[in-house]
Amino acid sequence: MNIKYESFLLHTIFIVLAVKVLKIIFTYFRADCIVKN
Repeated sequence: MNIKYESFLLHTIFIVLAVKVLKIIFTYFRADCIVKN
């Protein structure tokens, strides 16, 4: 396999995971704020 392709794939997977984690955190904090208010 091409090293550049593997690197690109890893970066893509990392970005997708980061976005999912951020969405979960954002949803959690928003729900937390709604509960507090």
